[in-house]
Amino acid sequence: YRTAGLPVYFQKFRRLQRALLESRVVPSRICMLSPTASMRCNSPFSATQTEAATIYNALFPAQCVFEFVPEEYFMDGRADLRNFDVLILPYALYLPEPLQEHIRTWLAAKPRLLLSAGPFGLYDDIGCDSATLWNHIFPGEQLDLTMLDKNTWQWTDGTAERRAMVSATTGPSRVVAHLRPMARLAKQDRSFARGVAGQVAVATNREAYDDDSAFEMVLREQEGVRLLCIINPSIDEAADSTVHVRGTFVSVVD
Repeated sequence: YRTAGLPVYFQKFRRLQRALLESRVVPSRICMLSPTASMRCNSPFSATQTEAATIYNALFPAQCVFEFVPEEYFMDGRADLRNFDVLILPYALYLPEPLQEHIRTWLAAKPRLLLSAGPFGLYDDIGCDSATLWNHIFPGEQLDLTMLDKNTWQWTDGTAERRAMVSATTGPSRVVAHLRPMARLAKQDRSFARGVAGQVAVATNREAYDDDSAFEMVLREQEGVRLLCIINPSIDEAADSTVHVRGTFVSVVD
């Protein structure tokens, strides 16, 4: 008795095929670096992955979709920092010297945001002392590592101040480095994730977002036509919010 509904479902599937399988995701202007040297060398060993997951949980619900790009891609030309307004470093203590220079040039060119969980580039990719980029942005800022337990790091400047973060302006750009695990800060303060997402949001012109972060949204493109895919992540409750988009959309497919 449901056979009569099959043509309707076939039409829906064909629309979804055009929108999803025959299109590509529009690249974001936000990039999280996949710091492979740090993943090999970091202590604690899961620090980079833990911080990356925490930042993802803060950004994705706020429609700050980002690219996750291995550092080697910027070294060999497969990716270009100039395509991004925001660069996120998830506990990247080890960075190749050429990449540090790329980031320095990127920061000097136009207003951008460098957001880091922990200090960055204190060592190069083979573990030798470096801090070229760090000393350029934070001259004279000497930090010491304290392990609160085997998995919890904290960086201090040797004073009693115990700052949670340091920030600086370099050229037209802003740099923010958290000195305690962002995962820990997010647990201690529920507003922390919103603050991080807000910093990222104002540093780039997002293609689409909604006022209440009620939806999951991904922008796709097919032969010059852009498709904004909006999903209510709740299967039980309706979602209501105002969606802002760049440009003009001429049709809606439910």
